[in-house]
Amino acid sequence: MMGKIEDLLNNLPKEIVEFKPYAYVSKRSDSLTAYFKNEADYSVVVNENITLYRSLDTDEVVGIRIDGLSKLELDT
Repeated sequence: MMGKIEDLLNNLPKEIVEFKPYAYVSKRSDSLTAYFKNEADYSVVVNENITLYRSLDTDEVVGIRIDGLSKLELDT
């Protein structure tokens, strides 16, 4: 049985296997979420607007969530 699962995983299309960093804006939650690396992570709440996602293995920041986008004041 295990051989079949390994064969399946080894034959997945390249675009499924390779991770590409991404960012997602949600109007519903008024937030931006971005991931830089595809690693198992845990979250660290920095403040009411920022959550960091850190690697379980290295503690490196692998993602971020920023809440309250509509309330941010950005200099232009």
